[in-house]
Formats: sequence, C-alpha cells, structure tokens
Amino acid sequence: MRRYLCKKNCKLALDIPLYRSVVIGLGRIGFSLEGDKFRASPCTHSGSFAAHPDFDLVGGFDTDPEAGTDFLEKYPGICVGSENILEFLEKTRPSVVSVSVTSSAHLEILKALWEYQKKHQTILGILLEKPVGMDVKEALEIQKLCEEMKAFVVVCHDRRFYTEFQYYRDLIQNKKFGQLRHMRIEINCGSYAEGSGRRTPNLKFGGPMLHDGTHLVDLVQFLVGEPGWVQAMCTRSSKMIHTEDTCLGNMYFEDGRSVSFLCGGRRKYFHFALELGFEKARILHGNSQLIWLKRQKGGYFLEEMPVGLPEAKNPYLQRLNHLALGMQGKTESMASVQDGIRTLEIIDDIYESARSGGAMRATGKNPAYPPKAMVGRIHIKPLE
Repeated sequence: MRRYLCKKNCKLALDIPLYRSVVIGLGRIGFSLEGDKFRASPCTHSGSFAAHPDFDLVGGFDTDPEAGTDFLEKYPGICVGSENILEFLEKTRPSVVSVSVTSSAHLEILKALWEYQKKHQTILGILLEKPVGMDVKEALEIQKLCEEMKAFVVVCHDRRFYTEFQYYRDLIQNKKFGQLRHMRIEINCGSYAEGSGRRTPNLKFGGPMLHDGTHLVDLVQFLVGEPGWVQAMCTRSSKMIHTEDTCLGNMYFEDGRSVSFLCGGRRKYFHFALELGFEKARILHGNSQLIWLKRQKGGYFLEEMPVGLPEAKNPYLQRLNHLALGMQGKTESMASVQDGIRTLEIIDDIYESARSGGAMRATGKNPAYPPKAMVGRIHIKPLE
C-alpha cells in the first residue's frame, strides 16, 4: 500500500489506497461555493475530496447539465453525469458518496444508492447533507437504507468538526469557568418558501427552523446534550410566505441549564451567533465577533480577557479524517443518522409548541418534569 504525503490541515495520510469519491448534487455546498473568500478552503464536498490525500475525486452528478459542465471545467478528466444515476455509479464504482442534493431529494438518492449497493457493494462511506430528511418518518426510512448498505455515514452537521466548538464543549464539561447556566444561539437569515397563492392555516412548517435550524439544534445537543422541554413561537409575516420566516423560543434541561434561540428573522444577511453564559465568564462567538469576558478580580463586573482558542483546523478535512477512520472500523460516527433523527424530533416538538400557541412541550422518550420553579407558571403539553 502507498503512503501519501499530507496536505495542510490534514493529519498524516492513512496507509490505505485512495477512496474513490463522487459528489451527487453540484450546487453550493457540493461544488459551486469553492473559492468563496469568506469561507474556509476547501469548503465544499468536491473541494475537500480534491484536497485530501486519502480521497480521489472521480465523479460528479447533477440533474442540471450546466452544473456538470462547470464541474468538468474545474476538474477535467473525471466522470460527470446528469441523467441516469445508476449508470453514473456503474461507471465510477465509488467507495465514498457525498449526498449534497436538496433535502427533499435525499430519500430518492439513498434508494438509488441502495439499489446500486445490492449489486456491487463498493460503497463504504456516505457523507449526507443535513437535515437527514424532510421529517422524522422520511429520516427513519433513510436510516434503514443506510443500515442495509452497511456504510459508515456522517451527517454534515459540520460544527461538530470545528475546532472552536469542540473546545467550547470541553470548557463546558471541565467547568473551567464554572457551570454553564445559559446559552443564547441565533442563525439570522432570510430563507423561507414563497408561493403565488394565499397560505392556509394547516400548511406544514419547514422554513428556516428546519433547513438552517438543524445546525442550531444539533449544536445545542453537541455542546450541552438533549433538552427535556421546548417552548417556541413561529411567525409568517406575509400571506405569500408558505413556511415560517422566524422561529424563536427556549429549551430547558434537567440540570437547570437553559437555551434561548432564534432562527430566521427576515434578514438580508447570514449571521451565526453563540453566547455562553458561565458562572464566572461569558463568551460571545459569531461570524465576525469573538469576545471572552471574565469576572473582575475583587469585583462583580466583567472585563475582557485574552481569547484562548487552539489553532483552527479545516472542519471539512477533519470530517474526512473521521470518515476514513469510521470506514476502517476505528471509530463510531460523531455525527450519525441517529443524531440527525434526534435533531428532527426536537424540531418537530418546536413546531408543535408553536402550533399550540407557545405551550411548553416535553421532548424525548422519557422527559423528566420541569424545574419546580417553573411549575404553575407555564402550561405543560406532554408528548402524545
């Protein structure tokens, strides 16, 4: 077996043959965002495969032929498909597949991969974009297909692979600044579905809280665990909007921690913001902000302190390192399909709370009772 030289931000290359890799869906995260000056490089599925020493980018598939033409111009000499996905898989014989199509097409693509795997059994790993499916029922069907393919799956809740969020998780667990008491998390964006007709009261939710909030909810789970209760409100500001445009609310945990969140907000920009409120410190982290504050020595106010983050590593290359180890049976998935399903279940409970006028809703199979301080002040809606 060959040993390959490692590129920047990769660990030493693994003593394995190259993994033949294809990208299905050549849109923004699959291909076209590569080279964006505001993002890490690489930042797409295609760019990551091309940059990593243990993966060989051998093909790309998109139903839009123009996307395939642009892809071939960037990566000449590899296989491109736009019509028959099974024929594309037959030609490329991949060991790794990235599924970066729109969320509503995940199930269709996974069924095609399952059909191919029955005959050839070459697929060892799958990178599956978030959310896993459009709802829990669809996600469970996808989980079953993945299990039958016996592939190692990493769901692309990528903040789990960011150096800073892994470090924040360690801070929370080792209590360097005391107990984490509260977390505020926001994803400001303008994503929602518009239509030509008037909305109806029973339209299914599925706007920013699903498509962007999946990162928000997953990061909450990664940092502090699963909430026991959620409480939320959603808004639609126009009769022409067919999903919520904003969702805001709170999550409560058995140990007394709390999280406030907002997703959407009808913004003309994208911004991620996280605030960690410890007993003795406060951390503000966002796309253009990083401030650490600690309690003054001998006082009760906060003062700025030096930021103590370790050197950042490219999360998309770290994700591939993890995928490679998983395909060799050396680790469990740190972003599994089951994790993704749990995220969808919590989002469903958030939507159900909003439908109920903001009533507190228990989430999880065995939720504990809410803190005593909250009893009598809120209405608790149990799981049905």
